[in-house]
Amino acid sequence: MSISDLAVRELDTGLAVNREPEVVLEEAHRAAAALKRVLEAKPNKVMFGGEQYLEFEDWQTVGRFYGIAPRNVLTRPLTLGDVSGWEATAEAVHVPTGRVVSSADAMCMNDEEKWRARPKYELHYVKKSGGTSLDDPGPSELIWEKGAAWKNRPKKERVHVGEEVVPSFQLRSMAQTRAASKALRNALAWVVVLAGYRPTPAEELPQVDHRPPSPAVPPPRAEDADYTEPPSATAPVADAPMDDILKRSILNEKIIAHGNTLKYKADVRARLWEEHVGGDPRTASLEKLTAFEEYLHILAGGG
Repeated sequence: MSISDLAVRELDTGLAVNREPEVVLEEAHRAAAALKRVLEAKPNKVMFGGEQYLEFEDWQTVGRFYGIAPRNVLTRPLTLGDVSGWEATAEAVHVPTGRVVSSADAMCMNDEEKWRARPKYELHYVKKSGGTSLDDPGPSELIWEKGAAWKNRPKKERVHVGEEVVPSFQLRSMAQTRAASKALRNALAWVVVLAGYRPTPAEELPQVDHRPPSPAVPPPRAEDADYTEPPSATAPVADAPMDDILKRSILNEKIIAHGNTLKYKADVRARLWEEHVGGDPRTASLEKLTAFEEYLHILAGGG
């Protein structure tokens, strides 16, 4: 091989534009516009400093536009002095070719304010004489109420009884979520910026609490066995906006599916619903429905 051949080969290794920039930008603007429509329709946006930030599911949406999906490749417990938690590594993979286009590491440690402890609640009976009681106070003290979806039952309310350590599995799950979000961000932030959003994943914001709500489910009691099924979650409600009906229908279907995955019995489902949402599923708060669905999603094994 001659010296001139080597020189030509060396020049061939330089960076080159693979596709016309105008075409790439046109496609990116279409993706950005589609992403913006999705984010503006979210019922429970993550806002900080007056700007909206993308959650893991939003980064997955951008990835779908380009055939890119996240893959967790490593999760391990981590201890640094008195601090413990989990570290995760994730990759962003171009699904049609299997090529890794980005990777990222992330941690979730118990020295973070939001991940050290969480409020602990119990479901107490409300007494006629005032105050509440964890144990059944007896027939003379019970207050009976009729819910929109259930038969008469003793009135109860959530009572804050202290704090409890955040379970390790939740720290592990968040480490995986952060790593996957970051891997997608490394590959696709330029599209998000074109849409007018900040490229930092919402899970990395210390001021945002992404933990699932604290469960407050006491052991099943005999008097709770007379629950009836709530009205159809997808039945229309007069004067309700069509978008809200659709969102509630989707969320309720997901909640039912998570309950099936977790194999919850009817009394447990009813208790969880009363605690986290309450009322008629056709008119329930979209914010509460979203939080409850995310909580069950994590319990059912989601990230």
